[in-house]
Amino acid sequence: MKLGRGHPVRRTPDLTPMVDVIFLLIVFFLAAARLEQDRREPVDLPQQAGEAEQKRREGLVLTLLADGTLRIAGVSRDIEALPALLAEASRDGMPSVTLRANREVDVVVIDRVIRLLARSGVPGVEMAVAPGGGP
Repeated sequence: MKLGRGHPVRRTPDLTPMVDVIFLLIVFFLAAARLEQDRREPVDLPQQAGEAEQKRREGLVLTLLADGTLRIAGVSRDIEALPALLAEASRDGMPSVTLRANREVDVVVIDRVIRLLARSGVPGVEMAVAPGGGP
């Protein structure tokens, strides 16, 4: 008995599971971004005239509380340990740094943190401020 080659059957892949996974990933990243924003410490920032809010870049956010405590990702850290933490965080390149300092923090403490950041190779520091204030 001779079996002939028929026309090849073309099968198209079912993309439904892949689309489902994509939507789940989108939901996950949206939820994770929201949680990251909620995790920031409430800080009474100094007021400065200017734009209401800029897009936050990826990077390291340092928070200085009114008593001079340094917090990173909700964890209290010693200010003098900052260079070691930056060395660990900079394995893939130096991260951008945003400093959120309470308006009542002594300027000497802020200066010390900025000097430690500069000595660690951070090219620049963004200071977070609250919108308002006068020129």
